[in-house]
Amino acid sequence: MRWLVLSLVLFLTGCLEKIEETKVPDYIVFCELVSGKRFQFVHIDRVYSPEESPGPGIQGASVSVIGEDTVNFFETVEEDTTGSVVFYMDSTADKWLRPDKRYTLFVSFPDGRELFDTTTIPGEFSILSPHNYDTVTLSSGERLIWTKSKNSVFYIVYLRGPFSDTVISKEDSLSKEVVLFSGDTVSDVFDREKLFEGSGWYMIDVRGENRDAYLWNLNDEPSFDLDWVRGVFGGLVSKRLWVFVRKEAVKK
Repeated sequence: MRWLVLSLVLFLTGCLEKIEETKVPDYIVFCELVSGKRFQFVHIDRVYSPEESPGPGIQGASVSVIGEDTVNFFETVEEDTTGSVVFYMDSTADKWLRPDKRYTLFVSFPDGRELFDTTTIPGEFSILSPHNYDTVTLSSGERLIWTKSKNSVFYIVYLRGPFSDTVISKEDSLSKEVVLFSGDTVSDVFDREKLFEGSGWYMIDVRGENRDAYLWNLNDEPSFDLDWVRGVFGGLVSKRLWVFVRKEAVKK
């Protein structure tokens, strides 16, 4: 989550230089829904001039995400690492966001203006190889392979580890994350030995992003057709597995 906040801050500080339109927006909104996740986040802030330092975010806004049969309301929380105010949703399992479903974002700003936008989370997919809890030897030709996800136009692979087991502590959750990108449904991540700090358990999270998220992450193309707010409301589908990675083959 920290990289999302950092990306948002970097965008805000350079926003005036990057926007070619004569009208400078008042607000920035960043929301990428991830299916099957208990927590969802929305980042909202005003646009700062080049002479200003980014602030802690907007307070006093109302945020909700509306699905076909659910309404999820977001609350505010202050981030431990940055002090920024973000909007978050802690949902019960029956309200978790689902693949291949359409959702509407509603934001009511403190000045009375309102934002509505819709996005569709990509369809479900499966990881074909390796299997969950498999052992993989680096540079052995093993490939990370998954099936195609409906409406996913690009894939992101997150790698975190090594861990001593498959239970992540609070300290482990703050460990650094390696991010790879793929336009296909296969990755040679296990041939890239420098990405792995040692033998142990690694958590791999493959995410397919829809067109809204892809265009924003590629070149900051907004999904809002409004001159007073800029940002993205996108959707991602996620599949996670654990693998035990060996740096060297077992000697016979």
